[in-house]
Amino acid sequence: MSVTTAARRAISNQVLLHRLARLKAGFTTTTVLNPVLNPVLSLVLSLITSLSFLFTTSCVTEVPIDEWAVARAAYNAAKEAEAARYVPAIWFNGEQAYREAQRAYKERRYGDARDLFAQAKALCEQAENAAKLAQKQAGDIIP
Repeated sequence: MSVTTAARRAISNQVLLHRLARLKAGFTTTTVLNPVLNPVLSLVLSLITSLSFLFTTSCVTEVPIDEWAVARAAYNAAKEAEAARYVPAIWFNGEQAYREAQRAYKERRYGDARDLFAQAKALCEQAENAAKLAQKQAGDIIP
């Protein structure tokens, strides 16, 4: 008998002894894989299923179309109020936030785009109000 044949027999004997020990202990492949017979496995499988569903659905972000429309309206209103002339610092910040939000939207980073559109809306509204106030104080418009 060669060395490899003896080694194969020793390994197969160990495998058989291991299988026999598992059978005596009551662990068969049916017991381990059958969720009805193994409540721990059933719990683990349901947990894995729930977590995989949660991760696949939580990664989806809605497209911020409404936020873009509101930010665009605020941007146009500030532009019409000549915010660039009366309050250039606030106008610049609002315009920059609006441009960054558009870039994020085009790159499909919708979570960032939503936040930037909200920031742009707030800054453009602030610029519009400050521009109208500055126009009144300068006497450029008659109330």
